[in-house]
Amino acid sequence: KIMKGIDALTPSSDNFLNEHTISEFADEYSSLLTVDCLNVEISNLKQTIKRKKESDSGDCPESLLGLQSYVHRLRDAFAELDKLITIACTLPVSTASCERSFSTLRIVKSYLRTSMGNERLHDLLILGIHRGRASKLNFDDVVSRFARKFPTCKIQL
Repeated sequence: KIMKGIDALTPSSDNFLNEHTISEFADEYSSLLTVDCLNVEISNLKQTIKRKKESDSGDCPESLLGLQSYVHRLRDAFAELDKLITIACTLPVSTASCERSFSTLRIVKSYLRTSMGNERLHDLLILGIHRGRASKLNFDDVVSRFARKFPTCKIQL
C-alpha cells in the first residue's frame, strides 16, 4: 500500500493521482491526516495540473519532489496532500538509512567485539554508515593531527 501510494503521487507514473491508491496510502497515516478531505484535494489538484498543461506554462511538476514543492506553495488549498506528499518524500530515505544502520551494526559488532565500549562502537558505526566519506579521508593527515593533539602519546604512529 505504501509503495503503491508513493507511486500514485509520482507525476511520471501511469497511476498518478489515483484516488483509491492514495486513500489506501493515507489510511496508513490517518493519525496525521484528515483522510476525508483528501479526495476533494486530489480532484482539485488533477484539475489544476490539467489546466497548467493546457496553458503550456511549462511549470508542471515532473517528479515527486517537484510535486511536493508545487503543492507546498499551495498548501492552503492542499493541506492534507502537502502532508501526505511530505511523508512520501521522506519515507524511502528514512527507512533506507535505518536499514543501512542495522546492517552496519551487524557487521561491526561481531561476537569478538562484544566487549567494546559504546563510544568506540558509535565511532565505528559512523565510519561504516558513511563509508563514502570515510574512504576519502587522508589517513596521513589524520595521524599527523592526532600526533599534534597528543604529543606525549606513547603509541608509535
